[in-house]
Amino acid sequence: QGHWFIPGAPELLAALFPRYDLYLASNGAACVQHSRMKSADLVRRFKGIFISQEVGADKPRREFFDAVLHDMGISDPGRAVVVGDTLGSDILGAKNAGLDAVWYNPKGRPARPDLSPVLIAASFDQIENFILDRGV
Repeated sequence: QGHWFIPGAPELLAALFPRYDLYLASNGAACVQHSRMKSADLVRRFKGIFISQEVGADKPRREFFDAVLHDMGISDPGRAVVVGDTLGSDILGAKNAGLDAVWYNPKGRPARPDLSPVLIAASFDQIENFILDRGV
């Protein structure tokens, strides 16, 4: 039921929310994730929330991202970018679906040579600047 924010995350959402349609994609149990979203008052910041249990596939499976893009009404993957903190589900999943990905990596963990995010960001400011400059 509880939640905690990574410092800078609420500010990033506040900066992007008025300009872009934001969607949340998460693995996990739907009841747990929905409880966290409600507790954190995040539901209002996202146009849609996709939870693997409800989608019927987990990240990084292509089926997860295909279902999400379909529900979003996006046929051109170049119109979306995945921002995630997990190489093995977020970034790999984006690659599997032909989407650009931004890896939030504040601890400077080593990258994987088989994955190539368009940005490895150490801060939310870097993500915000990238998204605003890209203008997707």
